[in-house]
Amino acid sequence: MKKVVLGTLLGVGAAYVYHHMKENGQLDKLADEVNDFTSKTKKKIKDTIDAGVNEVEYVKDRAGYKVDKGIAKGKEAINKKTSY
Repeated sequence: MKKVVLGTLLGVGAAYVYHHMKENGQLDKLADEVNDFTSKTKKKIKDTIDAGVNEVEYVKDRAGYKVDKGIAKGKEAINKKTSY
């Protein structure tokens, strides 16, 4: 029974706080702040992902260049050994 009474009192208290904040316009301000925060967070996450993708593409290009350079050196060495 104590839990029911406690739950009811907490519910009434939360409803009072909600009603009071709504009358003062604080909920709109809070909603705007949360919206701004989530927008900034989404932008930061997107920027971080884009930076990671760019880094991966750079490493891929560098690896391809190094492989092509190594293949060219290998072919050059084979040509030198096979041509007397």
